Amino acid sequence: LVSCVNMAKRLFAEWKVTENNEINANLRRQFYCTAVAEGTTDDWEFVYAEYKASDDTTELNNLRYALSCSNDLILLRRLLNMAIDPEEIRTQDVASTIEWVAG
Repeated sequence: LVSCVNMAKRLFAEWKVTENNEINANLRRQFYCTAVAEGTTDDWEFVYAEYKASDDTTELNNLRYALSCSNDLILLRRLLNMAIDPEEIRTQDVASTIEWVAG
């Protein structure tokens, strides 16, 4: 498990630096979640920026799920506040966002 966490953190860090996402599309949800759960506020902000920039529904869901993986209550509260703002999170995604935060 430790080696998987370390690999997720390494690939995530490389993505942040190179802006080239080499993470297998089928594994992104868990990689992103692990990186956010083990990461910093800056990592959460990076995922949020990627979320705002994406127009791919699957990627949006993966990134939104990852935002809910934070252990920082302030960031989770921010995500919940975003969930009630249709400019931030689509109305059809509110229920899953709240569910993911509730864990």
